[in-house]
Amino acid sequence: MSKHFFRTAPLLGILVTTGCAATAGVDELDDEPVGEAESALATEMTLGPNQRIVNAASLYTTNPDVAVSQFAEASLGGYCNGVMIGPNVFFSAAHCGGGPTSITFRTYRNGSTAASDTEAFTCDAMEQTFNDTDGVLFFCWPNAAGENPGDKYGYVDFDVSPPAVGQQIYSISANNQQNGSLPFDTRMYANGQVMSITGAGHWFTPASAPNTGVEMNVWGEGGMSGSPHFNAANGKMIIAPLSTACSGGCWGRNALSMRDLLYWGYVNPSFDPAAQGPTVNVSLVTSLGLTPANYYGWADKELDWEFDIQRDLERLRGEARRDWYNLGFDSQRRNALWDLTALATLDVTNRWARINRTTGAGYADALSHGKLNLAAGSYRITLMTYTQASQYASSLWVGLKSGTTSLGGEYVANTVGSGWQTHTFEVNAPSDGLTLGLGVFGTADILVSAPSVVKSTAVMNFDTFDKRTNWRNDVDGSRAQVVPDGRVMGTPNWAVRVTQSATGYPVRNRQLALAAGRPYQICFDARRTTASGSSQAELRVVSGGAQVMWTSFSPSSAWSTTCSATFTPPSDDNNLQIRVSTGDPVLVDNIAITAM
Repeated sequence: MSKHFFRTAPLLGILVTTGCAATAGVDELDDEPVGEAESALATEMTLGPNQRIVNAASLYTTNPDVAVSQFAEASLGGYCNGVMIGPNVFFSAAHCGGGPTSITFRTYRNGSTAASDTEAFTCDAMEQTFNDTDGVLFFCWPNAAGENPGDKYGYVDFDVSPPAVGQQIYSISANNQQNGSLPFDTRMYANGQVMSITGAGHWFTPASAPNTGVEMNVWGEGGMSGSPHFNAANGKMIIAPLSTACSGGCWGRNALSMRDLLYWGYVNPSFDPAAQGPTVNVSLVTSLGLTPANYYGWADKELDWEFDIQRDLERLRGEARRDWYNLGFDSQRRNALWDLTALATLDVTNRWARINRTTGAGYADALSHGKLNLAAGSYRITLMTYTQASQYASSLWVGLKSGTTSLGGEYVANTVGSGWQTHTFEVNAPSDGLTLGLGVFGTADILVSAPSVVKSTAVMNFDTFDKRTNWRNDVDGSRAQVVPDGRVMGTPNWAVRVTQSATGYPVRNRQLALAAGRPYQICFDARRTTASGSSQAELRVVSGGAQVMWTSFSPSSAWSTTCSATFTPPSDDNNLQIRVSTGDPVLVDNIAITAM
C-alpha cells in the first residue's frame, strides 16, 4: 500500500503568477527573473545574537558548522540561490526557473569579503513541483577536472522533523543586488526563529494542505529566493528553499518545511508552463539512464524522506571515483547507497549501522557498498565498532569482494564490554569496481560507525567534502576550523586553521587510517596567518592513548613544509592532533602520510 494512501492529489493546472499571492504575516514578493529586485541590502544588521544578517565569511572561525553550510550554497543564474543536496543534485525554489543555468560557489580568503574565489558549474533542471509547491532539482555536471560540485563543496542533509515555533534557524544566501554597499553576490548569513507553522494564504503551500506555511523572522529581500534554511541545533536543512519575502526587505521569510515539501510535493504530468520549464525534463532524465514516467506524481512516493529521482539517480551512478571516502552513517543520502540484508539496519541519528544476527552458523553478509567505483590499488580501511554480543572474539569481517568472492579483508577483534574500538587495516584492490562488504561469523550484535576508505597514496589536502568532514576540535568536541585558505591560490582551496590552546588540541582527526605496526612519516605544509608576529606549533600522533610522534614547527607567513620522524603506531586507534602553543594562528595543508 502506498504510504500516501491518505493523501489527496492536488487539483493543479492553475498558473500562479509571481507577486500576486495573498499577504500573510509579511508582504510577499517573488524575485524578478533577472535580478532586478526593488531593494538592496545596504549593510550588515544586528538586532541581537539570534537575529542578524552579516557576511558569512565572518563566521568561518567562530562557527565552523555555518562555514560547512556556506560552502555548499551557491547562487543560481545571478538572481536566486540554492544548495547542493548530493554530489550532483542542486536544490532551489521552482519559481526561480527550471531551464539550463549555471551555479556559482564563492569562498573567502582570510575570513573577509575582501578576497574571494569562485567556481561555476553548468546545471539542468530534472524535476520541479511548481505550481502546487515550490521545489526544483537540478543535475549539475562535473567541472573540467571531473569533480562533482557536491563532492568538492559539500552537500547538506534534511531534517524532516516538524519545525516548532521559537526554533532557532539560519540561512545562507547571496546578496544578489546590483546596488548597496555590500558587493554583488556576497554570501550572507541571516538567523532568526520560526514564528508560525500554520501560515495561510501563501501560494507555495499545497492545495491539499493550505495552512502549512512556515513564517520566519529571518531577514529576507529580493534576490534571496531559493536560499536554504537550517536547524541551528544540527546544521541540517529543516525548511525548504525560500519562496517569498518582504518586498522592501525586512525581518520576514516564508517557505514550506522540508517535511511538508517531501510529503506533499507533487510533480504534475499535465502542467508544463513555458516560463518555468517542464515538470520533468524528459530528455535529460532519459540521458541520465532513468525512466521519466517514474517521476510524475508524488516526489517522494515511498516517504523515505528523499526525492525519488535523487535516490534512483545516485544508486544508478554511484559515487564518483576518488582517493578518500567518508562513509559515516550520519547522512540519509549516503546511507541509501548501501545494500542491506535482514541482519543490518542503519540509524542516521546515532550515526551507526547495527549488525544483529541471533541465530545461524558460519559466515553471513550483512551490508555492502558496491557503488564506490573504487580504482585498483592499495587502500587503508578504518571503522569503529561497539560489540554488544558476539559468539566469537573476532566475528566481524570487513573487506573487498567481487560478487561473492573475498579479495582481501580482515576479521576484526570485537570484545564485548570494551566500548567503542577503532580498527584499521590495509587491503589491496586487484581490479576496479570492487564492493566493500561487512558480515559476521556466527551470532553477534555489533554497532559499526565512522567507516572510511582511503587510498594509500592520498594526500589530506582538505579539498573535498569527505576530507574535511572528520576534523574536530579535541578541546570541546566541536567541528575544527577548516577554512578556504589553502596553499593553492586563485581557486577555492582549503586548509585547517589551528589556534593557540594551553588545555588541549583544537584540531584532531581519528579517521586518517593509520594501521598498527606499520611505520609512517607525516609531512605537511604550514604558514602563519599574520604577516608579522610569530608562532610555535606542534603536531603529534597519539596511538592507543600514548604519544608516539611529536614534531614542532615555527611557520612564517610563507608556506613551508615540515616532516616528522618515522614512527610506528602500536594501535589501530590513532589520533593526529595539532595546536599552537604560543603565538598567532597557523594554517596546515597537504598532510601526506607515507608508509615507510
